[in-house]
Order: sequence, then C-alpha cells, then structure tokens
Amino acid sequence: MKKLWLVVALAAIGGEVGAAEVSISFEQGQGFPAAGGKFTDAGTPEGVVAKWTNESSAPNYWGTHVSTSKSTPKPISGMQVGSFGFGGHGITVGAMHLGTSAGTANYSLKRFHWAYRGNGNSRPGGNAYLELEYFNLLGKSIGKERFQGGLDDEWLAKFTPAKANVPAGRGLSKVIFRGVPPDSMNGSGSFFLDDVVLLELKPKQMLTLVKGGRATATIVTPANPGKWTNEAVKWLQEYVQKATGAKLSAITEDMAAPSGALISVGQTRMAARDGIDSSGLKYDGCKLIVKENVLYLLGLDDPELDVQAVPGDGSSSQPCDWVGARGTCRAVIKFLEDFCGVRWFLPGPQGELVPQSEDIFVPQDLDEIFQPAFAYNGNRSPYDENVLGEPGKAIAALANNYRKAVKVAAGGHTYYAAVSQQKYGKTHPEYYALIGGERRNAEWTRESPYGHHLCSSNSDVKRLLVEHVRDRLDGGLDWKSIGQEDGYRRCQCPECEKLDNYRGFPTGMRWEEFQRTKLRDNPPERLFLLHKAVIDEVAKSHPDKMVMLMCYAPTAWPSKKINYFGDNVIGELMHMDPEYIEAWSGKVAGLAGFSVWFNTQCQMGLNLHMTAGETAERVQYLHGKGFVGLGLDPEAIWGLQGRVFYMAGRLMGDPSEDYKAIIEEYCNGVYGKASGTMTQFFDVLEARLRDVVPIDKNDISASGRNTRLPRWMNTPNLFLAQYPPAFLEQLEALIQKAEKEADTERTQGWVRLSRDQFDFIKLLTEMLIAYRTWQTKETPENWQELKVGVDAFEAYRLKIVTYPKAYTDIWWPGHGAFCKWLVGNLEDTGLAFYTTWDTRKKVVMKKGIRGMAMGYGTSFIKEPLTLNFDTED
Repeated sequence: MKKLWLVVALAAIGGEVGAAEVSISFEQGQGFPAAGGKFTDAGTPEGVVAKWTNESSAPNYWGTHVSTSKSTPKPISGMQVGSFGFGGHGITVGAMHLGTSAGTANYSLKRFHWAYRGNGNSRPGGNAYLELEYFNLLGKSIGKERFQGGLDDEWLAKFTPAKANVPAGRGLSKVIFRGVPPDSMNGSGSFFLDDVVLLELKPKQMLTLVKGGRATATIVTPANPGKWTNEAVKWLQEYVQKATGAKLSAITEDMAAPSGALISVGQTRMAARDGIDSSGLKYDGCKLIVKENVLYLLGLDDPELDVQAVPGDGSSSQPCDWVGARGTCRAVIKFLEDFCGVRWFLPGPQGELVPQSEDIFVPQDLDEIFQPAFAYNGNRSPYDENVLGEPGKAIAALANNYRKAVKVAAGGHTYYAAVSQQKYGKTHPEYYALIGGERRNAEWTRESPYGHHLCSSNSDVKRLLVEHVRDRLDGGLDWKSIGQEDGYRRCQCPECEKLDNYRGFPTGMRWEEFQRTKLRDNPPERLFLLHKAVIDEVAKSHPDKMVMLMCYAPTAWPSKKINYFGDNVIGELMHMDPEYIEAWSGKVAGLAGFSVWFNTQCQMGLNLHMTAGETAERVQYLHGKGFVGLGLDPEAIWGLQGRVFYMAGRLMGDPSEDYKAIIEEYCNGVYGKASGTMTQFFDVLEARLRDVVPIDKNDISASGRNTRLPRWMNTPNLFLAQYPPAFLEQLEALIQKAEKEADTERTQGWVRLSRDQFDFIKLLTEMLIAYRTWQTKETPENWQELKVGVDAFEAYRLKIVTYPKAYTDIWWPGHGAFCKWLVGNLEDTGLAFYTTWDTRKKVVMKKGIRGMAMGYGTSFIKEPLTLNFDTED
C-alpha cells in the first residue's frame, strides 16, 4: 500500500485582541537547541512558555529541524522549525504551556504556521486533521477546533498559515496540538510548527491566597459554624496544604480578622453585608465571589444537617446527616477543582489527584455560580465506604455528584411500611386485596404466594398511606415516594372493580409485551385514584414538600382519568424510554428516573455494561427532558468501567460538558504514562460490547442489554460471545503494555486493578470455552483440560476474596460488591447481596468457596464450577 505524506492546514478564523505580539520561531537565538535537538519539558522562550510537553503515552518528543529533504517543510522565517512526534503510533499529542502566574503577562494564541506529515488525506473532507484544544488560566478546557486543508499537488509537506479562534481577551494556560491520523490507534505522523504568534495580554488583577508556598489568606467562618461548614473548612485546609504545603489558618468572624486576604466560608455576616447569600440557588448550588480582599465561598445549605443528632449508619432507613443540601461544601470543592486542579477520580486517597504548586490565586473579578443539574443521584454510592448506603458522605462522592441534595426516599414501594401485614393482617383483613375470594392478608410464602397488595377502595387504606407519607416528611424528608409493591395483583372486591376495567394481563403473555401494548390504553385507575387522593391530602398539610409517584409496571403509563397530578408531584419513572417520557410529560411537576444500567443482578452480571458514549447520551437526554433526579447503580468493576462511573457523575453536575474530555482527563489522571494504552484498552472493550450486545439509541433504559435480553443469552453465553480467544489476546497485549508503561506506585496500582478484573474475564471465559469443548466431545483429554481451567479460575477466585482489607481499602474500590457476586451461589439477594462483605465472607469461607456457583438474580454461572472433579471423567 502506498504511503501518503500530507500537510493539514487550518482555515483563517477568529478576531484579534491585545497589543504586543510575541513570535516563536524556534531559532537558537530564542533559546532553542540546534537542529536535531530536543526541547521537551524546556521553558523556551524563557518567560513566555513554561514548558513543552508530550501528552501522549508514545515516546514522542519536541525537537528542532532544518529543511534537508522534501519531508520537512521550509521555514517561514529563520533557519529552524519546531516539530513533535517521531515515536509510537496513534494520535500525536504535544502541548505548549504558557506562563500564568499573577506577576507575569498572560498570553493568547493568535496565529501560526504548521504542517503535518503522516498517514491519510488532510484535504477538506479527508480522513486526517489537526485538533487544537485551549485551556484558560484556571487550567479548564474552553474549547477545541479541528482544521483541514493544505496539501500541494504532489502531497508534499508545506507550511500553511492558520488563525486560532480564541475568545477576545482570553488568556491561556495551555494549548494542546493533536495530529489525528485516519486510524487513531495505529496510524502515525508528526507535525511541524513555525512562526507561532502569541498576544501578550494585560494581566488580570488577582487575589493571592498562597504565595511561594506560604499562606497569605485567612479563613473566616460564622461565629457558630455547623458541622458541615466546619467540614468544608477542614477540606479547604487539607487540600491547599497538600497542593502547596501551606496551612491556612481559620478563625470565626467574632474574632479580630488579620490584615491581608480573607476566605469567607459559609453564611457569614460579612457575606450578608456584601449582599452575598444563597438566594437564587437550588439543590446544593453554590457561589464563588470576590469582593475587594475577600473570597466568598457559600452555597445553599440545609440547616438541619448541622444539628442532626443521629448520623445514621448509611442505610436509607436511618437519618444520615450527609443527605440534603451542603452547598457550602460544594463551593469549597468547586474552588479546589477550579483553582487548585484537584480531582477525585476514584474512591480513597490514591484515587485523588492534587497537582503541586507554590501559588494559589483567584481573579479579582470572580463572580461564579454553579447550579447542579440534578437534585440527586441515588441507588448506589460507589465513592463511599458503603456502596449500598446513602450516597454523598465522602468528599469524592459529593465532588462527583453521587449524592442527594434533597432528602429523598425514592424507590416507590410504600405498602409494606404503611399497611404492614404484621400489624394489621389479623385485625383488619379488609385492608388487603381480595384475590380468588379471600383477603390475602398473610405474608408471602410458597403456600400463599400473593404478595402485599391492598384494597384500593378502602378509605382506611388511604388514611394509613397519608399518615405514613406525612410521618416520613415530618421526620425530615423533602421528597417521599408512594407506589404499589412488586408483582401487583388487583383487589377483586366489587368496589375496586367498579373503578376501572383493568383485569390483569392474559395468561400466556409475557408482562413486557402486555405493558408495551394493552396496558397503555387500560391502566389500573384504582391505583392512580388512590395515590392521587393521598397526594392531595399531603399537599394540604405539607405544601412545601414533594411526593414521588412511582410510575412502574402497572402504573408505567399515566392515568386516562387524571390529567395532572399536582405541583407537589415528581413522577418516578422506572421505564425511561422516549414514549414513556412523552406520555408523562405535563402530567407531573417534574420527572426522576431509576436505571439498571450497571446493575450486576441483571444478565450482564460482573461485566462491562455501558459504554462512555451510551451513558453520556442518556444522561444528557434525560436532563433535556426535565429529569431532576436519577438513580445510577455502579457497583463493582472500577477497573473496567471506572472512567464511565466518573464521567456519569460529572455529567450529573453539568450535562453540557464534553464527555470525551472527561474520560480523557480520567485516564490521564489515573494512569499517567500508561494513559494512552489504557484508553485503547477501554475503547476496544466498549467497541466489542456495542457490536455483540447493541442497544438502540431510543432504549434509554438500556433494557435491550438488561431486562429484555433474550432468555437464551444468559451470563455464560454473554461472556462467550463478547470475549473470543483472539479478542482476549488483544486485550492481554494491551494490559501487558500498560503494566510496562506505568512508572509510579499510584499508576501501577490502578493498572493492577484493571489487570485483576480483566483476569476475571479471561479466566472465566477460558473455563467456559473448555466446558463447551467437553460438552461437545466428552473425552478424558477434554475433561482434564476443563479441570485445568476450573482450577485456574478457582485459584483466582480464592485470591480475590482473600485480599486483605488494608489492600482493598486503597486499591480496590467496590471489592465487597465484586466478591459477593463471585460467591453469590444463586442465593436470595437479601442474603447474598444486600449485606456487608464482612458478613457474607464469614458465611462462605466457612462453607468453602470451591465448587460454589456465582451470581444471583438473573445473573449467575453454575457449571462447570459445580461439577464433581473427583471422578476420572
């Protein structure tokens, strides 16, 4: 195949700002080395560029060249040109870091000349391009541009002028250049620069908080700060000291303030005096404002959290003092992210990234409001110690929007708690559904498998439901759900039957088919009428509270009799596909959702569940449709889906962010020099998932990969389909490469997590292949090969479940959830999943895990683990 050499040119765009220009021509007179020399990590020209860096995992470098052949373009001026590349394959990524300290000038990129030599065609409409990404003075990406064009008739490299489209007056801290060949993983290329013109901008006035590693500011809090204001101060002190070595002193505002800069944290009198408060905010929104010598950090706070006496155990059944609005904590986190560059990528101390700096400063004209897009992100708490508990206790959880900024009890099912069979079953059988001529007032048993269903027309049932919701709201909740139980069975008493024509679903029809077809035109109005009556009574007594109406199974489609449920109602959709969303739009004041995107109880099991793109599209879609709450449930596989868990949380805060930039930031921050290879590892994993188990873009619930998978596509068949031997070899090669590239204890630890979780996939699939081979031909040789595969997997399983807690607390987030699936043994989820790993571990280790089935729910693997290998064949 003929190799094509090319030049990619940019279109002339953008306006000019500033006065003085600084031109970088890569000549020795500016401090650059002679032709053939490298200047990677050098600060040249001095005082203008802090350093030139390689942002890719390949061994690329910045260097100088002269035009000695047709492969190197002729300089625009002088004798030398700058270049980047010459090592490895894939996207060529180099960066120019500009001086940004408060005492020097700021710079913006105006124009430059460049050429690109590599694979592909860079002409307009071609398959190669140059991408520039610009970062503001706070280090935050403010946009990207792609450019094409500029090849001569003989496909030879030739410099082409380009203008950068940077907003007027906007200083930059960094410009990233990406030369992108047609094959972004295996292509190759190098780009050349010359006559790079920067605009020197007048420095912004800054309020300096830390200078030269010494604190120049003091923290001020209210005279009587509550628990979470104090916690916010501790976080601020801790991470500023980690970043700079400086310890910020803290005083209350009833003490004499020292001279110099101040950082007001929380609802101080000085903030009120300057007209700064939490007005206009919702959920846990926050403000970062500078007035004269004071940086104000405050947000919308729930005052009850500061005085709550019972911290709870993290379960949703007990009050937790971290559930509710903590906007001041959010303001401190926002400051640490935006001005110190701190990130909390994974749970635990090794999951955070704290860039080192001697100085911290903020613009004197800072006036920023951050309003999170969603009120809560529930179901699971992947950044907290208890993944099944209420989310948001850890700073990493709050930073990444795995929290509840309203005190909400979502999830719908109400009948058990409000009208319990233990309390009323014997004395008031009339409260319960009449089924087959009998009031089913007993708890579920195999002999009486009727569940917990109520008589919808009974006035006392309505009263008890109203009392239950009111009691929970009086107990501190802001939003309380109401809904029927699973496996709904209607009451057949005459009064209930008169309320609608709903008579259940026909024998022989699957529920999913019935729900999508016949149910829509004939919903159980008796449920809607009962729940609407409860909602109306609660609105009278608690007008400032919200009721969450469960829209699920028999109530998946809205009522035909009730046009609007009320301004105090959030519709909680378990079915989030467009047709359901459109049906409920306008029927309630807002929408919330419950997803099973990452649920390990579904057939996908302990496996890759969603791609980054699929997840981002769904979060952004739901936000656009007015969703104010969403339950994600990431649990166990940080080593394979960590970048998706992180990205999903970030988008819950700001759905407008570029999801690709988020996952790139994650991989760079977690894997360091192994970032490029790990990105490729995740990309090919996700591409395979899309190919083998595709989901339609309108399948927002991802049911086609979870609840609506064909029954034959069970967990073993999914692994066999996703991971053929050749694909496993490809992944093995990538993980080995990453292991070699990781060069710090931290990056090695996180690559090791991916290795451990990839080994699960690899050893499990190889064992299943050996089992299918033996099933096809039951020979002694195949039996022995199967035994070898089972032994290898059993050794792996034992290693993982016996990892010491001191190790897993640092290097394996979600270890307990991972292990509970490994030893699930098809037991009830109440025993196998909804318990702590410490409790479960004692049970299974006493039994012995060898020969034990894995999984629970609809996700499980029995054979060949449960086969008896003590026999010869």
